[in-house]
Amino acid sequence: MKVLFYKYSSKYTFLVVFLISLFTSFLLFAQQKPNSANRGRGLLLDAEEQASKQIPLKSQQTEESYRGLPSAVSLKQYCPTPGDQGSYGTCVGWTTAYAARTILEARQLDLRSQIEIDKLIFSPGFIYKLVKEEEDQNCTYGAIMTDALKKMQVHGVAKRSSFPEQCVDYVPERTYKEAEDYKLKDYVRLWNVGFTQEERILALKKSLTEGNPVVVGMEAPSSIYNAKEFWRPTELPNQGWGGHAICVIGFDDKKGEKGSFEIMNSWGTGWANGGFTWIEYDDFTNFVRFAYELVPFYKPKKERPLLAGSLRFELANGNKIDLKKNGIATYKTPQPFSGGTNFRLYLSNFEPAYVYAFATDKTKNVQVVFPHKSYISPYLPYHNGEIAFPDEKHYLTMDNVAGTDKFCVIYSRYPLDINQIYQQLGQRKGTLKEGLEQVLGNKLVNTNEVAYSQNEVKFSTSSLKGTVAFFVVELEHK
Repeated sequence: MKVLFYKYSSKYTFLVVFLISLFTSFLLFAQQKPNSANRGRGLLLDAEEQASKQIPLKSQQTEESYRGLPSAVSLKQYCPTPGDQGSYGTCVGWTTAYAARTILEARQLDLRSQIEIDKLIFSPGFIYKLVKEEEDQNCTYGAIMTDALKKMQVHGVAKRSSFPEQCVDYVPERTYKEAEDYKLKDYVRLWNVGFTQEERILALKKSLTEGNPVVVGMEAPSSIYNAKEFWRPTELPNQGWGGHAICVIGFDDKKGEKGSFEIMNSWGTGWANGGFTWIEYDDFTNFVRFAYELVPFYKPKKERPLLAGSLRFELANGNKIDLKKNGIATYKTPQPFSGGTNFRLYLSNFEPAYVYAFATDKTKNVQVVFPHKSYISPYLPYHNGEIAFPDEKHYLTMDNVAGTDKFCVIYSRYPLDINQIYQQLGQRKGTLKEGLEQVLGNKLVNTNEVAYSQNEVKFSTSSLKGTVAFFVVELEHK
């Protein structure tokens, strides 16, 4: 160091200069390396990429569904005080359990007090223990979010108050029992390869607007350690940066140049803006590679139905196909349509539900309408959602075989073995409605307890006796 060559008059002068120089060097080093050594990450990006392909993709909503989104949403009032994972590679546990699961619980209980929210924090160590590799004794190897979400769905997650440890090899049996009370109902992947930047942003906004936090996996270059109110990366994406999991808690279209997402991290309140930071939409979509929406078990509210939805048919010229109620749970067109007619289906849900749609004719063969691809989730986790089939750019075409095509939509509060149901319907005797009643059995809400609209295909039910409702639409063509 330069001080070693300083001409000093006494040993005391040398000591003072040496200490000043040492302190200055320390400050310079600290500015260059802002505590990054003590801030662990832990998302295995390559493994996450492979695993994410197996997670059901949330169906894209219609443009009309997105058009009503607010300009800003925040779940920050439900967030726990940001915790610190230290140098452990446990970000997956912190993001899924500590952050997202706690937010869901606080929102379900409508807690706004920071003290009360911090009492119900869920354990990041519990989830990491369930997903870590056996040889990961020091909890530094990292993990993937899809594993954590699956464990939370199957096993639940324990409270941090009963399992505060972050890195252990043993979980008491009583802790597993407690965790069972806090399972996830479901989780869905928000985007697929090929989604545009706008499609990714809209999908995430829709989830947050419905009150569901989103956990994301991102590339985390070194500039993220210096984040303040905003993280504005100085690096390029896709340069082999390490992976990190964070929780998205809000968005604001007026924050930053073009709008931003707010995220909660797991590096304590000393990082960025009290443990939170904003990331502009462009930077977010450049560095974030995976996004999953967590879906809780909704607690029924007396003023809202348990199942509700609708279906409309629209011709290529934009006109609606008129449909009238024609018996219980059945609708029919007042006049037949010619073969070659192009039309589109718009399927809506007004409460979260697993939705299955199919078509059949006199052959009794079942043609799947929704979900029309195996990787798309049947779960529509919204209180006001709409999807188009086949999509908003294409149409279905009626064939030239005269007769009656029947469309059916099934709404369920829980997932169904739909392939088995389709197989049984293909072997039915009697009408489609009778076949559905036989196959669905005691899962079915009594049709007397379902309110079916008269002049549009629409229903709602608040009945607790059963978990499934349906309607059938008969479309005649000549």
